[in-house]
Amino acid sequence: MFSLEWFAEGKYNDTIGEIRIDYHNDKPFEEFVSAFMSFLKEHQEQRVVLCSEELDPLEIPAFVHFLEMDNWVIEFMRPINIETLAALKKYHIPFFIKYFASSWDEFTSIANTGVTDIYVAGELGFCLDKIHAVAGARNIKVRVVPNLAQGPDNCDNIRHFFIRPEGMSLYAQYVDVFEFVGVHMGKDAQPAEQEVMYEIYTSGKWFGTLDEIIMGLGVDLDSKTLLKRWDEKRINCDKKCLKGSSCNFCNVAYALSKNFQEVKVILKEDAEKSQEQLDEEALLSKYEELRTKLENFSKRKEFVDENEQSIRNKIANLSEND
Repeated sequence: MFSLEWFAEGKYNDTIGEIRIDYHNDKPFEEFVSAFMSFLKEHQEQRVVLCSEELDPLEIPAFVHFLEMDNWVIEFMRPINIETLAALKKYHIPFFIKYFASSWDEFTSIANTGVTDIYVAGELGFCLDKIHAVAGARNIKVRVVPNLAQGPDNCDNIRHFFIRPEGMSLYAQYVDVFEFVGVHMGKDAQPAEQEVMYEIYTSGKWFGTLDEIIMGLGVDLDSKTLLKRWDEKRINCDKKCLKGSSCNFCNVAYALSKNFQEVKVILKEDAEKSQEQLDEEALLSKYEELRTKLENFSKRKEFVDENEQSIRNKIANLSEND
């Protein structure tokens, strides 16, 4: 399922699989209890994520009020201390942490805290079949950010983990929750920014270069000229290119893509695809519409309002794991 932040005028508030809302403890808790319970009941068919910078361990017992509802979870936007973790476990409060696991050690360490979800990034994005199996056995949801290129700075960007729109149906077999970066997190957030990403990825097609929609990619990789096997080869390759294998698929596919661009060759969809998907004129029209919306926003990294400390903190959590 997809996850979007809730906005008063959000186009997909009632249809998205998961809604994320910010928790503010600047109001009387009784007022929050009433409002949040009403919200949960209004959105019983959706999963609600309550995003919090931190919670005082003494506040956690009060969340028992909501345990009669099973459609919510707390997401901590930074690591939590031992006292908070102990209180969460004592009162059986569902939670997870905004931390990207890029190794099996990190994945296991996070899983052992009792989380409901784990963000997967970097090298683990290339063995999602194994990750999905291990996480599923522990009743943990796998979360990814498809439009964020994730990997070490001194590694070829083309070998970083990211997902193009065309690969979403394949990755959905192993990923439980998709969410996006490149959106405002503060009070002046514009729902159009996250909605554009949502529309691009649910369309399953992008006619431009992927660095237009994938933060940190830094490579003008064009989906129109990319081998159709791109997603199949990468999804469970275990990144063997870094483990002594002679595999060089990503670089070869990129080189071929550049050659195809030069001679203006476009790789078509498979013949068995639906007529709607084959209607290239309609797809191009949709692409131009979405691209126009993107051009109305500043570049991905300029989305952050430097005057909002809370925004900087959240984006920094993503940037530190890029």
